[in-house]
Amino acid sequence: MASFLLEKGYHVIALDNLSTGSRNKLPVEHTLGFTFIKADCNDYRQLSQIMLSRTIDDVFHYAAMVGVQRTLNHPIEVLKDIDGGWLLIKK
Repeated sequence: MASFLLEKGYHVIALDNLSTGSRNKLPVEHTLGFTFIKADCNDYRQLSQIMLSRTIDDVFHYAAMVGVQRTLNHPIEVLKDIDGGWLLIKK
């Protein structure tokens, strides 16, 4: 998604704690219009600081534990991901 939006001329800020993701799947650090921030969207302080220090028009939330087995092994983490989604729409 990030590469697609960059090709369309958008500035993209990718936020990930990299607990299950990989920096290799994102555009390189010095790509024009791209910013990567290592942070946890379930952490209200980190998220609010990032969101309030920039002008952000849209948010695509892909931050969640993936995979059935991982979900079964870590159900509390899945619930935290749901809470993190609510932080994005909190006023």
